[in-house]
Formats: sequence, structure tokens, C-alpha cells
Amino acid sequence: MDQIRRTIDYLEQHRFLFNLPASLGESISKRQFDGAVREFKRGAQYVTEVKGAAFEKIWNEVLRIVQELRQHLEGLLTDPYSPVENQERIIEHLLELDIGTAEPPNPAWLYLKNQFDMVVNLFRESFDDYQQKCLAIIAKITQHERQDNTAARAEAIRNVHIDLLRRKDFEKYEQALITLKGEEGAAIQMWHEKSRLIKKLSSIMASSFPNLWKFARSYLEGKYVKKGVPKGKMPNADKVQQMPMQLIDHYLYFALTTFNLPVSKVPPNCDTPKIPQQVEIEDKVHPISKCYFLVRGDASLIACFDLLRTLKLPDELILTLTSQVAQLKQSFIENICESATGEIATFYRYEDWTPNLEVAQTTLLPSLFFEFTSLILLSLREIIGETASGPSVTVPPLFILFYFILFYFILFYYFILFIL
Repeated sequence: MDQIRRTIDYLEQHRFLFNLPASLGESISKRQFDGAVREFKRGAQYVTEVKGAAFEKIWNEVLRIVQELRQHLEGLLTDPYSPVENQERIIEHLLELDIGTAEPPNPAWLYLKNQFDMVVNLFRESFDDYQQKCLAIIAKITQHERQDNTAARAEAIRNVHIDLLRRKDFEKYEQALITLKGEEGAAIQMWHEKSRLIKKLSSIMASSFPNLWKFARSYLEGKYVKKGVPKGKMPNADKVQQMPMQLIDHYLYFALTTFNLPVSKVPPNCDTPKIPQQVEIEDKVHPISKCYFLVRGDASLIACFDLLRTLKLPDELILTLTSQVAQLKQSFIENICESATGEIATFYRYEDWTPNLEVAQTTLLPSLFFEFTSLILLSLREIIGETASGPSVTVPPLFILFYFILFYFILFYYFILFIL
């Protein structure tokens, strides 16, 4: 009886440790990770105060369970849609679950690396999807459509452009060109995909960069270390310090490449192939269409830029971002001016001798020209912007030439009208 009583007392005395494997399993199954961490830390303290083969066997089982828990939590760190607060809590759990084996990678570093790789992959997948769509659009152009230079087709395209200038209904205009097919229809579709890609890249950047930047800064400041451990240089600190700049480089690379602009810095594994005939076909889009899509692309870029400026980034990052965004805006302006100047030189073809009921003895050509130039100038004004805080751009000489062409055309037209 005394032996049984002593055994019962012994089991009662060490009940916590004997029940620890079962209680850990129950907490984990209920996703009560806070409770599991507390029980493990209490068990780790307890096991240092007892000895015996039975205790060692039980503790080995506890370590096995905790190792599985660590693997599960590390898997949760790869969830790109989990809130940052949840991920920080998981990192705290992993830091406390020290099973005494070889030192595992810092969980905060694992999280940062996973987030960085995820964002870069989203950029690359979005760009690859854009290129595949462009290839599919080009593949649909038949040989007959490429060689269709008939007067009837030219007349149909001219009428679509006139209707756009009169009604300013871009959706109807876009659908009309797509219906006409050929390279003109393909061009408008490819610019549509281009605009959609820039919006998507900017959305990815705006939704992911702020959290990654704040997390990286906290990591470098030594926030994510086990309690009681003195702060020192964090592992992989150099790589973490480079992550924000590398993410900006990737964003700018895909944005610049989308608009066929030169890239000064190509990130690793990002040398994307050119699509044959893409630039040639895209140039067939009407200047008003370019304005429409470039203004939308500029708005997406500036919205992302303004968001990043609120994060108090280092001067180096701000300067790089400002310079590259200014380069994009500058290219937009020059592209619009070049297209508009070329269109002015052949604007006479829009003359269909339709009388202007508001101005006697005139046709609709001057009013069409006025609408055309107004849309061009308004688009340039949108892209140039009025705020001094954003990236600055230089108005190209082509723009000044374009403005004077506009002025003298109208002056000459009404002079002739007055003489007659």
C-alpha cells in the first residue's frame, strides 16, 4: 500500500509534465498557440529541475510535438494574405519555441524573404500575363487584314476617328476599332492591356511595400529577437536593408519595359524578351487613344508614388523613385507630342465637307481640329501636373512647336474665311 501511495503521490506531483504532450496536442488542435507556447515554456523550466529516464522520454515527445508546431507556424508565415498583426504574433511564438537544436533561421527573416519573393513573383506573373495577351492579340491579325489598304477601310477608320472627336465616347470608339479588326483594332487592345498592367503593378506595390518597409525597419532595429536576448546585428541584415530598393527596382523595371523605355538597372532574372511587331502595331493607335491610356497610366504611377512618399523613406530611395517616375512622365509627354504633331500634318483628311450649322460658310473641320487639340493639351496638362512636390518634367521643344502649329493653323483658317 505504501508503494502504491508513493507512486500516486509521485504521479500527482509531476502530473503537469506527464500530461504535457496531451495538453500541447489539444491546444494545437484548437489553434490556441498562445497557450501551447506558455505550456512549453513552463515545461522547459520544469524539466531542468527533475531527472530520470521517464522524464527524458516524455520531454523528447514534447520536443517532437513542438517541432511539428514550428513547421506548421513557419508554413503560416508564407500566407501572403494573412494580416501583419497575425504574422508578428506567429513570429513571437517561433522565437519562444526554442527546442535546443541547431539554431533555426530567424522567423522574421523568413517572413521578409517570403514577402519579398511573393511581390517579385506577382510583378513577373503580371508582366508575363500581359505579354501573353499581347501575343494572342497579334496572332489574331490575319494576313488579309495586314494587307487591307483599301480606300473603304481607310474611310471606315477615318469615320471612327471623326466620331470620337465629335462625341468623345471612348468606349464606343474602342469597340468600333476592335470590330474593324486589323492592326488598328489590335493596337487599341494592346494599349488597353498596357494600361491595365500599370494599374496592377502599382496596386501590388502600394499594397505590399508599406508593410514590408515597416517590417524591415523593425527587423533591423532588433525588434524580432527572443525575450531576454540582448540586441545585436540581426542575421541577414545586409539583405534586408537592400530589399526596399530592390523592390522599387523591380517595379520601375516592369513599368519602364511596359512602355518600351530604356532601363538603367535590370534586376536579376528580369531580362524579358521583346515581342516581335509589338511596337510597330502599338504606334498605329490614334493620338487621342494614347492620351487616354497614358493619362490613366500616369495617374496610377503618381498615386503609388504619393503613397510611398508618406513612408519617410531614405533620401536614396526617394531620389531614385522621383527620377524614374519623372523619366516615365517625360516619355509620356514626348510620345503624345510626337503623335499629335504627326496627326496635325495630315489632319486635312478629316475634311468631309459637312457644313457647320453654328458658323456660316464653314465645315466641321475647324471644330474637329479644336476638339483634337483641346484633348491633347488637356492630357499634357494632366501629365505635367501642377504640384511642386511631385516629380518634375521638362516641356519638350516639340510641345512648343505643336502649340505654334495649332495657333497659326487657326489664325490662317479664319483669315482665309474672312477674305472669302
